[in-house]
Amino acid sequence: MNQELSEKLLSFLNNYEKKLKHENKSINTINSYKNTLNQFISYISFIRDEIKLETLKPSLIYGFFDYKENLLKKQGSLKTGTKKVVTAHLKTFFTFIEVEDDNLLDFSKLFKGLKFKTEKRVPPSLDKNTKQLLLNEIEKKILEKNDYVAFRDSLMLKLMIFAGLRISEVLKLKYKAFVEEDENIYSFLVIGKGNKERITYIEKDLIEDELSELLLIKKPDDFLCTSKNNKIVPRQNVDKILRAFCKRANITPTSAHKLRHTFANNFTNEHGGNIVHLQDLLGHGDIRTTMIYVNPRQEDVKRGFIQAFKLNQSM
Repeated sequence: MNQELSEKLLSFLNNYEKKLKHENKSINTINSYKNTLNQFISYISFIRDEIKLETLKPSLIYGFFDYKENLLKKQGSLKTGTKKVVTAHLKTFFTFIEVEDDNLLDFSKLFKGLKFKTEKRVPPSLDKNTKQLLLNEIEKKILEKNDYVAFRDSLMLKLMIFAGLRISEVLKLKYKAFVEEDENIYSFLVIGKGNKERITYIEKDLIEDELSELLLIKKPDDFLCTSKNNKIVPRQNVDKILRAFCKRANITPTSAHKLRHTFANNFTNEHGGNIVHLQDLLGHGDIRTTMIYVNPRQEDVKRGFIQAFKLNQSM
């Protein structure tokens, strides 16, 4: 039952966890690695045939995917993204073993040839009707309450719907960030993932009333999303606020990140926005992350082909 190998891998895992902590990896990242590697070691212990560390083969990885699928029967087969994450965890772990072990081990063959079909993942977003129902309820609350919280919530959610901001980015914004580019546009500095800064934009008429009302009681250096006691709204409360509006609008509860997806899909597929511009607006480091929002309609593809063909004919 490969008890000796399992114990050896557990010993490496204990040291690997220390390495991750010293690299200041987040608790969530460390737990994710540990979960994958503990499952892999459990899988090794269940294999009847004797396995040696020096002779591990790619078939072992495929077997591990089957093992994980059996553990998650109710959730169906593993998605390609999950397989890629698991493989990345295993690769870095075995690279660590290569360095730590005295036997000059080489695990490059273990991962050679592992290929996964890339799935075209269409991010979930709100359709036009659902988005409008949500916006109607946001506006209704302002008309009913006409208070600080109503205007704050409206501003917060509109920045996600119409500028594609993440919750964390909205919570870091201050009133002074907004600059009038012209009579139609605000520009503002956003602090994104990894504290990377970017400039993004929003139409003035979408949030002008909210900013005007809120600045009657707030200072330019104040954060946008604060309670009446001037404490920043907890991240989890933003989703609670959004769910409350969904309930009022009688629509399926949605997430703040889906509002970001809605902005991105509208930008590319409804308004024909440039994918490189969208990458900048969303703060993606890799354009491949942004490409998931490209969903060319057949007529657009046909039109592009005809234009290219005519161009070739004229040359």
